[in-house]
Amino acid sequence: MQRARYSYVFILLLLAAFAFESQLGAAVWHYPKTVGPNYKISLLTVEPGQMPYQIFGHSLLRIEDPDQNLDICVNFGVYDPTEKNFFYRVLMGTAHYRMLTTDSNEQLSFYANYLNKWIFSQELDISQEGVNRILARLASYKPDYSYRYDFFFNNCATRLRELIELGIGRTLLPEGTMSGLTFRQLVDTHTYPRYTLYDGFYDLGLGIMGEREATMQEAEYLPAVLALAAGQSGLVKRAFVYSRPLPEEDRFYTEPPIPAYLLDGAFWGIIFLVLACFVALRLAFGEGKRRFSRTFLGLCLAIFGCVGLLGLFLMMYSKHPQARANYNLLWIWPTHLVAAFGLIGYYRRRARVLRIYLLAWSIWATVMMLVGEYIVVQRAPVEALFWVFGLVFMIGGLLWGHSRSRA
Repeated sequence: MQRARYSYVFILLLLAAFAFESQLGAAVWHYPKTVGPNYKISLLTVEPGQMPYQIFGHSLLRIEDPDQNLDICVNFGVYDPTEKNFFYRVLMGTAHYRMLTTDSNEQLSFYANYLNKWIFSQELDISQEGVNRILARLASYKPDYSYRYDFFFNNCATRLRELIELGIGRTLLPEGTMSGLTFRQLVDTHTYPRYTLYDGFYDLGLGIMGEREATMQEAEYLPAVLALAAGQSGLVKRAFVYSRPLPEEDRFYTEPPIPAYLLDGAFWGIIFLVLACFVALRLAFGEGKRRFSRTFLGLCLAIFGCVGLLGLFLMMYSKHPQARANYNLLWIWPTHLVAAFGLIGYYRRRARVLRIYLLAWSIWATVMMLVGEYIVVQRAPVEALFWVFGLVFMIGGLLWGHSRSRA
């Protein structure tokens, strides 16, 4: 009952958060043409969270001018999940995010007291003329301004970087400065080892582009790296934790933490592997009908096939550059869907063809898991070992059971 209550409250929190941002976004801000001599401009970095859309943190730009009673936060990470076909457009890389300008106190209170996050503030050394250029750019945006979101190349952090570079008239760091990390390793800095479940999904979706070393400018899609680059550029006057969460009794809501083991891909992988070994033994040595075990194997094949079909679809039709040339499809075959249908419904009619297909995939998938990284220079998710070998064990049990029945 307690878990159900937490889930219900969390759903209410999400709805309230979206309603909160929509309400704030309804106001139309009239940006001044110039700031006074006592202005401040700061880059704010919000603490990462446990949910998939929180694990990389968030970036905001704060502009203060006490002479004009101006204190605003610029946020390029606003979206409306109730928008028609929103999640399909996210999948296809055609989703549009909005810019939201709000009163700083309301925005910071939302993150610090409502979502229980600390906020790291860096006051930037940008000239008055530079801040005026930033304000002019913000004023040029229409009230319903939106942009096509891209996780790596066009998000809340990269948009703010463009504004900062507009203000200083140069890039934060010299162009061509290398980060020393690939795109996949940059994702790992936030997902591994704490959130290996998420890490596995990102590894599945990232194609060969994930193995390319990113420049520092490309790496600044991560809010933490943007904050680091601002510090390395000598642009930061001072830095501090602007706001810490209130004591628990004073918060609007305290998000119940997700147990760490539920976000561990190895935890779920081991459970599947143990279950797969049990099914494999039933298929190999079980007496009588084995329809239930074959059905379970068929369902697993169907899931693999759906993942492969989705990956193929994204590689061919989506706007995500990171989904192209995804060599994970070499071991996640979409044809597993057909094999699953044959295994569950028409096993006796096409049994020989199906056994040959499953044996061929098992050998090939084992090779890809063990040495595939050296063949195609693309790392497969570590957690995939559990799922692939679990499937291979069940297929081995099916083939062994067939050979025993013929003996």
